[in-house]
Amino acid sequence: MKRIFISLLLLFLFCSKCYKKRTGGFNSDLVNGDFDEDLTIGWQKKVENYAGGYEIKRVKEGEEYYARVNKDLCGYAQLYQIVRISNLASSLSFQAKFSANTNEGDYAAAAAVVIEYLNHSQRRLGATYFYYSTSNFGEWQNASTTHLYKTSASGWQEFSLDIKNELGQNLPGINSDEVAYLKISILAYCTQEEGC
Repeated sequence: MKRIFISLLLLFLFCSKCYKKRTGGFNSDLVNGDFDEDLTIGWQKKVENYAGGYEIKRVKEGEEYYARVNKDLCGYAQLYQIVRISNLASSLSFQAKFSANTNEGDYAAAAAVVIEYLNHSQRRLGATYFYYSTSNFGEWQNASTTHLYKTSASGWQEFSLDIKNELGQNLPGINSDEVAYLKISILAYCTQEEGC
C-alpha cells in the first residue's frame, strides 16, 4: 500500500491598517484572520478528495492559534475566505510554515497561500501564489494573470503582499479597476501524473 503525499500548511494571517491584535484591515471584511475563534467563523472549507485523507483544523501553539490544512494522496483541501476590498493600496501579511513531500516520483504536492482577485460578480480574474512544492510539481505557471512566489520549507516565514503593486507590476492581465474581492485560501494540493 502506497502512502504517497503529505502536504501541510500552518498559517497566521493578518492585514495592514488594523486596530485589532495583528488582524483586520485593508478596508475589508476579513473575519477571524488570527484564528482566535473556531474556523466556522469567517472561513469556509472545500475538499476535492480523489484518494487519501485530509485535515483542516485550528491548532494552538503557545499562546497563538493557527489553521492547519493537510492532504495526502490525490486531490486538495482548502480553507478560504472571500473579502470585499475597497482600497487596493493595502497590504496582506501572514506567517506560514509549508511542507510538501512524496516518496513516489509520479506524485507531486504543494502547500500554498493563494490570493485570488475577483470581480464584482466574484468571478476569478487571476491569482498570486505563495507556495512550497515537491521538485516535480509543475501544476502552476507564471502568466499575465498568475504570479508565483516559491518559498523554502524551513520553519516559520513571514510574507507580505502589496496588493496595488502586485497587480501593477506582476499581473498585467488583470484590470485592477475590476478587482472588488479577494479570495484568501490556505491550500494543500496533491496530484498524480496518471490520476488516482
